[in-house]
Amino acid sequence: MNFKKYWQAMSAKEKVAVARKLRTTVEYVGHIAHGHSKAGAKILANIEFATDNHITIADLRPDLLE
Repeated sequence: MNFKKYWQAMSAKEKVAVARKLRTTVEYVGHIAHGHSKAGAKILANIEFATDNHITIADLRPDLLE
């Protein structure tokens, strides 16, 4: 799934909940969603859980699966 579209469809409250699950800021997750930052190891380890498996590691960092 496209993380940018997923992120944009979320309410502000949902974004805060995801960022809290990831132990980071809404702004940082937004940067990842919009492609301004690559997701680090800490985020990748929890992204599937935080998004209820809507976004996977493969969605964010296919380069790691090559």
